[in-house]
Amino acid sequence: MITTATDRDRGTENEGYDIDEVVKKDDPTTIEFTADKAGTFEFKCFVCCGMGHRKKKGKLIVQD
Repeated sequence: MITTATDRDRGTENEGYDIDEVVKKDDPTTIEFTADKAGTFEFKCFVCCGMGHRKKKGKLIVQD
C-alpha cells in the first residue's frame, strides 16, 4: 500500500497486522505487509492531526 498525506503528518495503525507507520506530509510512504489473515481489521490515525482526528479511521478487509 502506498499512501501520501497532503496536508500534515499522519499516522496509520492497524493492530491486526501490526502496522504502525508515520506518514510525513508530501512524502509518499510505502507500507508493506503480507495479508495472510482473513477478516476485517480496523485502522486509525494515531498522530493528533487536528479537527476530525477521531474520525480518521477505516477498515482493511482481507478475504480468503
